[in-house]
Amino acid sequence: MVAEAAASLALNVSSLVMLALAFWQLVAEPETRREHERLLVAALLHGGALVCKVASEVPVLDGDEPHVLLRYFALVLGACSAMALAVCVLADADGRMRLRDRATPLSPALVGWSVGPLAIASAITPLLGGVDILGMSYAVSLCMVCLLLQREYERELAHRESEVENAQSKVLAEQMSPHFLFNTLTSITSLCYTDPDAAASAIADLSGYLRGNINALSSDEPIPFETELSHIRQYVALEQADSARVFSMEYDLEAGSFSIPPLTIQPLVENAVKHGALARDDGLGWVRLSTEDRGRFVRVVVEDSGAGADGGRATGEHGKAHDGVGLRSVERRLQSYGGSLRVEFGEDGGRACVLVPREEELRRHAHFDR
Repeated sequence: MVAEAAASLALNVSSLVMLALAFWQLVAEPETRREHERLLVAALLHGGALVCKVASEVPVLDGDEPHVLLRYFALVLGACSAMALAVCVLADADGRMRLRDRATPLSPALVGWSVGPLAIASAITPLLGGVDILGMSYAVSLCMVCLLLQREYERELAHRESEVENAQSKVLAEQMSPHFLFNTLTSITSLCYTDPDAAASAIADLSGYLRGNINALSSDEPIPFETELSHIRQYVALEQADSARVFSMEYDLEAGSFSIPPLTIQPLVENAVKHGALARDDGLGWVRLSTEDRGRFVRVVVEDSGAGADGGRATGEHGKAHDGVGLRSVERRLQSYGGSLRVEFGEDGGRACVLVPREEELRRHAHFDR
């Protein structure tokens, strides 16, 4: 009996060391810790069960009977850790248990490693003359499930990063649409014959506009509002370079020294120009950009004239604009930085209201959802 107890004790101690290494690996990485909190609970419960088993085996080595209460605690904690491990394996990506219509399919390797070692240990334990290998088998299951879940998490993270890159490419394509570039280059071609100085200025504006889009999409940091304002002025100048596209741009900038997420205000101005000011046939369309200091926040408003009484600008037109990539991208960027966007459309025009945190607030939220 002493030999079996010593063998069981050695296996349980080695299992504790194995669990400690897996637990340290999970705790050392904050993102993994948040992702696999249930697995940490399972490891803690099983570690407690192993401690109780070790404590119950020590009296046997001294010639006394094993501590029955400790073995009872080990059994209860082991059962709880088994349920926690089952939740880790069976829970869907959102943490809910689903056996049907799962969003995340069960991995055969994950299921196999969660059940296989325990089943094998249960089958061969009677052949070992009382040596307890269930604790070791369950520790192996926990460590392998930990490893597999971490790999799945890394694959999911890589997939999300790929989606972000695709979304950025889509936004870039939306911002630099072929139709807009064609109109701009056509206007520049005409200016080359009639006003070479204006053509040169338009080329400089186009170069700055394209550079601003590319720099904004490759940056994760807030930029000064003056940089975004320069981008806006370049876009407006390019639109106004076409003599057939008549509208006025108004600026009421009470607040100017603040930072914003890149590509936040320019898409709103572009939306107001395309779907508001240029929708009028009388050439009286206008867009107004205003900023206002609101203490911890800066309020930025982009308004447009709408299509006018005879322009027939329908709510559906605005709905289509609001569902576009540009406005959704602005809303996501602002939410990631702790800001907000509210868009309103009516018969007399559209109005987009942005709340941007001040610099000290912005630093706390300056992180994109990748």
